[in-house]
Amino acid sequence: MERQLWWNLRVEPEEQRVQYFFVVINDNREIGIISSRVIEQLAPANELQEKRGKAGTLHYKLMEFFSPKRLEAWQLRKIYDGNVRQDFRLYERHEGGIDSLESYVLDEIRKRE
Repeated sequence: MERQLWWNLRVEPEEQRVQYFFVVINDNREIGIISSRVIEQLAPANELQEKRGKAGTLHYKLMEFFSPKRLEAWQLRKIYDGNVRQDFRLYERHEGGIDSLESYVLDEIRKRE
């Protein structure tokens, strides 16, 4: 498993906010640094939910939150200068909330190991 950042967003125009989903796969120290950069770029981060786990020899952190800010492409390079990809299937399912999202993440990690 290589170090990487996955992300996606869903715009909620009626509420003037954006729902963000991030998965950071890295070592624990780098996960902390990258997670802080995500929050810095998109603050305020409301209703933040997080899950953590193992991804082969690395770890992962899943973050889901709402922000009034829209992520711009140049901000991604400020967040992480490694392998970054938008995953359009990275979103909370209707049933199960963040736990169902974590199930999707774990399935994707297993496919890539």
